[in-house]
Amino acid sequence: RGGVPICFPWFAGGPDGTATPAHGFARTTEWGLIGATTDGQWVEVILGLADTEQTRALWPHSFACDYRVRMGENELALLLTVTNTGDEPFTFEEALHTYFGVSDIRGTEVDGLAGSSYLDMVPGADRGPHVLAGPITFAGEVDRTFQGTAATAVIRDGDRTVTVARDGSDSAIVWNPWIDKAAAMGDFGDGEWTGMVCVETANAKADTVTLAPGATHTMSAYISV
Repeated sequence: RGGVPICFPWFAGGPDGTATPAHGFARTTEWGLIGATTDGQWVEVILGLADTEQTRALWPHSFACDYRVRMGENELALLLTVTNTGDEPFTFEEALHTYFGVSDIRGTEVDGLAGSSYLDMVPGADRGPHVLAGPITFAGEVDRTFQGTAATAVIRDGDRTVTVARDGSDSAIVWNPWIDKAAAMGDFGDGEWTGMVCVETANAKADTVTLAPGATHTMSAYISV
């Protein structure tokens, strides 16, 4: 696990928790290369994904996705654009499931989301909604879906900071599986939980997006070190 899996057209099990596969089909579907350019400061790669017979069997809608990855010296911009190419409106969830490497999660903080409302998705926890009082620290499994906020998050990892700014995104997810869940996941090393945190740019749960035929929506993450 790692990088930036693209969750679309639903996040996790969808708004009602029953959709499969988890996080939708976009993250496991091959995207096409539309083009790549550079202006000397940025390199941009453009990828595309459109509906097929296979996707319509899972989600019966016509769509086109345009994913632009812009890489600079200390910045990374990720822009996901969804267009409704069909004749009926549709509603979807989406997330850029960004994994960040940290030196040790037990000394890491995620700041900037204080005052935002969130759902606690850890099994057995009081789901809430809750309101965050301060920086997020990690002493166990954390799985929080922040709703109705465009706040910029800052990962503090010792002397290093990573800023995650968002546009067209009303949800943010902060996740670390901790010991037991890491051990239970077949594609996650038992000890890898110490060196990662996910701070995700999303529109999920109450923040779903509805597009009329022909309409377009862009969600962006701007990551800087």
